[in-house]
Amino acid sequence: MAAPESSPLDDVHDGRGGFNPNMTLAMNTYKNLDFVALVELVHESQCMLYYRLGDKAPPTAISYLDKSCHCEKQHEEHQKSKT
Repeated sequence: MAAPESSPLDDVHDGRGGFNPNMTLAMNTYKNLDFVALVELVHESQCMLYYRLGDKAPPTAISYLDKSCHCEKQHEEHQKSKT
């Protein structure tokens, strides 16, 4: 039987229920992120992610964009109201 491959996350838990995050790994991961969703703005985050995926988005994401995401329309209305 082969030993399981190790993961950078193996050292996160100390085996006693404690938590020892690897701050170097965390910061490197954070710096390499292209997108961060906000829990408080789930719908808006989802729209932004699907929009950024563009033609790489799955069909369900494109359908969600078409039916549920209307930021561009809201922006146009906001611009009109400023004049």
